[in-house]
Amino acid sequence: FQIASSQGTKKLRNKPELMGTTPGMVQRAAKTLKNLALVPENQSLFMRFQPRLLSLVMSQVMDQELAAIIADVLFYCSEDVNDVCNQLPIS
Repeated sequence: FQIASSQGTKKLRNKPELMGTTPGMVQRAAKTLKNLALVPENQSLFMRFQPRLLSLVMSQVMDQELAAIIADVLFYCSEDVNDVCNQLPIS
């Protein structure tokens, strides 16, 4: 967020490498968090970071697809994970 504040969100969207990572790496990290959030034992770990995750979802810099993945993490942590897992389609 400091980079977005100093560089501006438009510049950051045009040059995502200013974040110090690639968009693909950030997306893989978000997908990893999503899978970790599905494990019931991890739910309490994510509860501590809900405000930060929500800030990321609401960020103007965040890609919509990435924000959707993080929103899924928030959803899985706010619901009974076992109920959610039972409703997921088997792929």
